[in-house]
Amino acid sequence: MILRILGSASAGVLIGLAGDCLFDRFRYGPDGYNQRGYDRAGYDRSGFDKKGYDKNGFNQKGFDRDGYNKDGYDKRGYDRQGFDLNGFNRRGFDKSGFNKDGFDREGYGKDGYNGEGYNKQGFNRQGYNRDGFDKQGFNRQGYNRDGFDEQGYDCDGFNLSGYNRYGFKRDGSDRAGKTINDYSKLITLIEKDKPKIYKSLDNHELRHASTDIRVNLEKAVSAIVEHWSGEKLDKLDDNITMCKKNGYLEKDFCEKLYGAKNHCNDSVHDTCEKETDQIFFSAKVLEETIEQINGFINPCEPMS
Repeated sequence: MILRILGSASAGVLIGLAGDCLFDRFRYGPDGYNQRGYDRAGYDRSGFDKKGYDKNGFNQKGFDRDGYNKDGYDKRGYDRQGFDLNGFNRRGFDKSGFNKDGFDREGYGKDGYNGEGYNKQGFNRQGYNRDGFDKQGFNRQGYNRDGFDEQGYDCDGFNLSGYNRYGFKRDGSDRAGKTINDYSKLITLIEKDKPKIYKSLDNHELRHASTDIRVNLEKAVSAIVEHWSGEKLDKLDDNITMCKKNGYLEKDFCEKLYGAKNHCNDSVHDTCEKETDQIFFSAKVLEETIEQINGFINPCEPMS
C-alpha cells in the first residue's frame, strides 16, 4: 500500500515537472523572448533563427542558404552564373568568352587576332603571314616566294623566260633577236615616208598616199608581232589579228588598224575615189602605230 502511494506521488511529481518544462518553453517574457532566447517567430535577439538565418534568409556572414550574399555572390566572389564582380568566371572568361586581356579560349581577340597579331588563317592586320606573304602569296614588295611580281617579273624587271616588261632580254635582244637599234632604224625609215604621204594627200593623190600608208603599216605591225612573239607573218590582216588575240595592242586600236587597212585597200583596188579624210585617218593610224613601237623601245618617253 505504501509503495503504491509512493509510486503515485512520484508520477505526479514527474508530470508536474514536465508540465512546468513545457510551460517554460513556450512562455515569453516581457521582451517577447522565451527562456531559450527566441521570439514567437523563431528568431533570437540578433535576428537569426535556429539554423542561423535572418528574416531575409541570410546568415551572420551575409550569405543565404545557397551560399550567396545580398549582391548575389558566393564566398569566392562568384554569382549564380559563375561570374565574379568583374564579369569573369573561374577560368577567367566573361560571358562572351573573352578574358581580361580580351582573348578567347583559343587565344584570339574580338577582332579575330591573337596576342602576336595573327588571325586564325595566320595573317596579321596588314594581311601578311609570319613569312611575310599575303593571301595571294606576295610580300610587301609585291614579290612571291620565287621572287616574281603579279605580272611575273623579278625585282630587276625580268620574267621567268628572261624578258623584261618591254620584251627585251638582259643582252638587249628580243624574241626575234632584234635590238632597240633595229626598231629605231625601222621607225626612221617610216618617218622618211611621212612627208611624201602628206604631200600626196595635199595633192589629192589618194592612191599614192594609200599605197605608202599600207606598205608602212605592214612593216610596223609586223615588227610589233615579231617583237612580242618572235613570229613573222606575211599578211597585215594576220598580224593585226595576232595583236588583238594576244594583247600586243589594245582591241580598240586593232579595230582602227582594220579600218585603216580597209581604207587603203579600197583606194588601191577599187575604182571609186575614197574621201580624203578616210586616207588622212589611215595616215594618223600609221603615226599611232609608230608610237606603239616607241612604247617598248623608249618606255620612259610619254606617248603623244
